[in-house]
Amino acid sequence: MKKKDTIVAKKYLKRISKRKLEFEIKVRLGIHDFECSPKKITKILGIMPSKTWKKGDIISNTIRKHGSNGWLYFSPCDYYRDSIDKQVDILLDIIYPKKKNFLSLPESCFIELSCVVYSYKERPIICFSAEQVRKLAEIGACIDVDSYDLSK
Repeated sequence: MKKKDTIVAKKYLKRISKRKLEFEIKVRLGIHDFECSPKKITKILGIMPSKTWKKGDIISNTIRKHGSNGWLYFSPCDYYRDSIDKQVDILLDIIYPKKKNFLSLPESCFIELSCVVYSYKERPIICFSAEQVRKLAEIGACIDVDSYDLSK
C-alpha cells in the first residue's frame, strides 16, 4: 500500500471510530458482460443507473481497466444504519416493477445483487427472505455477499 493510501485509510478509520458505527452495508444491482452500450441497458430497463462503464475504462482509483461493460444501481439507503433486509427491499421496490424489462436484456448479461458488509463491532444479520429470493430469481439475478470484519 502506498504511503498516501495508508494516510487516507487511517483518516477514514479514525472518522468511522468517532461515529461509533457498528456496520456499513452497500447493496447494489449490477449488470455485466454485455456487448451493447450501458446506455442501451438503461433504455431497456427504464432505470437510471448509479454508475456505468465500458470495457477498457480505467477502474476508479487504480491503473487497472474494466474487462467488460457494466451497469450498477445502488440501493438508495443509509449504508450506516439500514440492514441488508431493508436495503434489498427498497432496491426491489424500485427495480421489481420493471421485471418484464429484464427479459429484454441481452442474453449474455450477468445480473447480480451485490451486498458488501463492513462490520466494525458485531456482524449484522445477513438473511434474505423467500420473497426477496423469488423476486431476484424472476429477474435472473444471483446473490453475492462479501463480509469484512474490521472490529480489530
